[in-house]
Amino acid sequence: MYCTPAIPTPPPLGGVSAGTLSSLQRALTTMPDPRSRYGQRYDLPFLLTCLVAALLCGCNSTRAVGQWCQEHQRELSQVFGPAAI
Repeated sequence: MYCTPAIPTPPPLGGVSAGTLSSLQRALTTMPDPRSRYGQRYDLPFLLTCLVAALLCGCNSTRAVGQWCQEHQRELSQVFGPAAI
């Protein structure tokens, strides 16, 4: 369940560029959010972008995705702003 990096010291965001994440998030903003407003903590485009990035870095479970996001929290806040995290 642990998402191990392919190299000993992973580059920022596990090799996924910040520009790629920004453009992916912009594309995902066009999707309607099917969730109800109650209990929403994060924007859907942000969640989906983090999910895609973690999957591209080899995470294979929701627990591994959460761990990847936690490990790259500083880089994600630089790309999406501190309010997103």
